[in-house]
Amino acid sequence: MTTSPRFTDRSKKLKKFLTQSNLTEVWNKHVRQANRQQVVTDLADYYDVHAALAVHVKSAIKRLLSGRYVPEAPLRVLLEKSRGLCRQLVVPAAIDALVLQVLVNSIISAVLANQPSANAFYQPQSHKFTKSRQERIEEGEYGSNKSWLGFQKRVFNFSKFHEYLLVTDVANFFDYVQIDQLRSIYESFDGINEIILDLIFFILDRYHWRPDYIPGVSPGLPQSNRSVKAPCVDRC
Repeated sequence: MTTSPRFTDRSKKLKKFLTQSNLTEVWNKHVRQANRQQVVTDLADYYDVHAALAVHVKSAIKRLLSGRYVPEAPLRVLLEKSRGLCRQLVVPAAIDALVLQVLVNSIISAVLANQPSANAFYQPQSHKFTKSRQERIEEGEYGSNKSWLGFQKRVFNFSKFHEYLLVTDVANFFDYVQIDQLRSIYESFDGINEIILDLIFFILDRYHWRPDYIPGVSPGLPQSNRSVKAPCVDRC
């Protein structure tokens, strides 16, 4: 991959959080546990990565700051839904999951500060090791218990001024998300550096499903999950 003359200046913004200590901390506090909750279990429990974490982190930082970083092809999993339908999920490589999490951590405060509504109740998982397995499974699907309780309180309040409450699900929501429009929304937020967005959407583009040589302009946001349901695996 080639770089532009501006890359040296742009990459300086990445150096602020792409550090050995930061990536190591995020791995130990978040990503290692999150990887264990993927729909496909790693036979070595990612211990091969954990045992040589310093080497992997140093290599990732070097590739990121030199403009040569390319995420590995993810494992694609078909998770069965109702009526024989399947949802396609991606399972990133361990270090790629770490890089993506560090990037997201760097913009999460700006994203939350620019929420257009106070009615967004989902929050990222905290991944505290003191939680029970059942709590981790529940939060893997719905975010933190605090956000879920806030959502329930909001829902039940509808009964005070409406006779009926209708609950529905948006079918195939993520399959129809326009990536370019989503990026333009993030670009309008204050406090988000351009190169961070470039990296995040560069990774998402690599995870986009393109069967049969179709162009990379189709809609769809890659999905990842912490569910423990038994999946069927498709490596296409």
